[in-house]
This record gives sequence, structure tokens and C-alpha cells, in this order.
Amino acid sequence: MDVMNEFGIRDVDLMSIDVEGYEAEVLAGIDFDAVRPKIILIENCRRLGGDKDIRNVLLDAGYVFAMRIWTADDVFLEKTFADSLR
Repeated sequence: MDVMNEFGIRDVDLMSIDVEGYEAEVLAGIDFDAVRPKIILIENCRRLGGDKDIRNVLLDAGYVFAMRIWTADDVFLEKTFADSLR
């Protein structure tokens, strides 16, 4: 997120997070008040069916679970963006 701050990036349509087991640490470093990606695709395969802790971080940050892709990835939509699709 330091890079995003350095370059003044505030609008992000899609954020893809695949860091081989360090997804929770990456989420902990995101300031969701400063930047709110519309869509977050995150690898979530530490546990069979996905890690609830990773999901809860995004749910608590105002995202809605959209879908699971195959056995490894979750897709979340920012709540106001998801509402705009209805």
C-alpha cells in the first residue's frame, strides 16, 4: 500500500492477491479507508473450502462474498459496488 500512497492511487477496479500463504498478512496491510478496490480476488486455500479468517477480514471491511472459483480463490465485491449491480 505504500506504493499506492506514493503514487496517489485511490481508484482500483480489481485487486488480485496471490502470495502463497501470506494473504492474511497482505490484508492486514491494506488501509481500506484510503483505497477500496471494487473487486478483490484472493487466493484462499490454506484450509479445505477456504479460510474463514481471511473472509471475515474482508466482510468486516465492507465487502460481500461473491463466489468461490474452483478450490483456491474467493471473489469479494465492495458493498456499494455490489449494490450498484442490482
